[in-house]
Amino acid sequence: MKILSHPLKAGEYIIYVVDHVNRPIVAKLTNKRDDISLIVTNLKQEYDITSANYVDDFTLNSNKPRWKIKSV
Repeated sequence: MKILSHPLKAGEYIIYVVDHVNRPIVAKLTNKRDDISLIVTNLKQEYDITSANYVDDFTLNSNKPRWKIKSV
């Protein structure tokens, strides 16, 4: 499993856990980009995940570069 985050068209940010076939398991929304690291930290602990990435795109299978999300 891994964590992926990206912006939504409405201006919010979505952070979600996906399984090995990219099916979402759980999702969290935030209005502040600064809250992403805190949410990721909590999800990493709850689901025992080591990888979290952010992509500045609305699509799951984006070709844009991804950045590692630092935990707090």
